[in-house]
Amino acid sequence: MGTSIRPDERLQVQEIPLEQRLRALAHPMRQQILERLASCNANAGDLQEELELGGPSLSQHLRQLHAAGLIHRISRGPHKDYGLSAEGLREVLDWLEELLELRLDGRAEERFRKRVLSEFLAQDKPRALPRHSLKRELVAAHFAGEMKQGEFYAAADVEAGLREACRDWKDLLALMRDLGLIEGNGQYWRRKTETGRGL
Repeated sequence: MGTSIRPDERLQVQEIPLEQRLRALAHPMRQQILERLASCNANAGDLQEELELGGPSLSQHLRQLHAAGLIHRISRGPHKDYGLSAEGLREVLDWLEELLELRLDGRAEERFRKRVLSEFLAQDKPRALPRHSLKRELVAAHFAGEMKQGEFYAAADVEAGLREACRDWKDLLALMRDLGLIEGNGQYWRRKTETGRGL
């Protein structure tokens, strides 16, 4: 009988989340399996012998790679070989290349900023400040940016607006001040011309 790939044995790659593919790639043994299959297809017995891996452990790794769309099963008579799935690997490579392009042209930082603000603003009010310091700074810069350049705002009005928007409003106000995003005398606040750390 000839070699064939049955449709029901090959996952539809477009339905598999990228996160699942990356998790499958993260394990060193699964990386070794992929490296071995890069040279030629192999059956479970070959892989078990060459990688010195127990049958149950190998089966688990193969299942995860297959579920992630990184390998496919190939029927060869009563036996099954395993081979690399170019489609699944290409999706991972495309994502990595996109990351590199974003980094090289400076878009990665802007995309990160937008994602952080989107996640923060999507919360129900009053929102919680992010735990990560950089994310907190981005949120602080967002609120400082809502103040018109050079205009003075009553401290009570600023505090009321922050209180409604964020449950950690005191921390947010202190952060805006410490970063040099705003300045004031306790009764009035205004956005500084120079926004501290370039946020």
